[in-house]
Amino acid sequence: MKLAKKLLFAPLFLALTAFSLTQLSPFFTDSSLIFSLDFSTLGYFITLSLGILLASLFFCLFVSLAADWTIIAPVIILGTLIPIAFLPQTAWFAVCAITLLGLTLTTSLQLQTLKNYLNFSPNALISPHARSLSKFLVIALSAGLFLQFTSAHQTFQVPDSLIDTALKFAPISSTDTQTPTIPSLPQLSPDQISLLKQNPALLKQYGVSPEMLDQLTNPKTTAQSSAPTTSNNLIKTAVKSQLQTMLKPYQSFIPGILALLFFVSLTSFVSLLGILLHFLIPLSFWLMEKTGFVTFTTEQRTVKKLVV
Repeated sequence: MKLAKKLLFAPLFLALTAFSLTQLSPFFTDSSLIFSLDFSTLGYFITLSLGILLASLFFCLFVSLAADWTIIAPVIILGTLIPIAFLPQTAWFAVCAITLLGLTLTTSLQLQTLKNYLNFSPNALISPHARSLSKFLVIALSAGLFLQFTSAHQTFQVPDSLIDTALKFAPISSTDTQTPTIPSLPQLSPDQISLLKQNPALLKQYGVSPEMLDQLTNPKTTAQSSAPTTSNNLIKTAVKSQLQTMLKPYQSFIPGILALLFFVSLTSFVSLLGILLHFLIPLSFWLMEKTGFVTFTTEQRTVKKLVV
């Protein structure tokens, strides 16, 4: 029974670690999510941050109750091996290594704190270690993403969502509120469009497809209704092509930049949600005390003071 009490928070720590890794999987398959401003991406960051924060909290609670390396060490090993089941082979080694370092260091520091405290204050004893462990986990996941992006050897593509957001703030003038036009859009005759179709290399250079040229040959009534969409598509494609050309010499630096942006974003969310620790830690011990799971004793000690 006593061992079961000491292991109470270990399954919660392991389960939340696995849950956090499932929330990380979309970033491994689509790096553009790091730039995305969609609510779904925001949800990934929030759930991932909560998973990391709660996993760190439950591990520190587990260490506080177990207070024995022979009980803690197997849980650390299990927690370190979990990334193997959820992450690509190129990433899990770094994640496992940094996680092992973070769990081991956090355990050592917390056990040292529990040996030397005078008055049991849950927030003061556990909160700093939970925060530091969450930072280790963020670093581990960011390192895993960096290795994955580096090993993928894929050319980085500027996300469409980022271009769409930029175009929303671009100055657009119009003579008719219902059919806005962009002055910089060229007006091409059928002969010019036919000539462009005969030069696919030129079209490819500027990121224009033959289908877009076909849209410019529609009847006048159809062109009026589709003009804003056609203009936006042409501008969006041209902007994306120019950005890809500008980024081409710096492709080798992009994995590091992506990992750094992910680290900064996730650290911000974890730090913001860290406020919850000030409520969750006292609440946890209050519930354990009320249910009789743990008890507290009061001691009186003789203190020696100098009197002159």
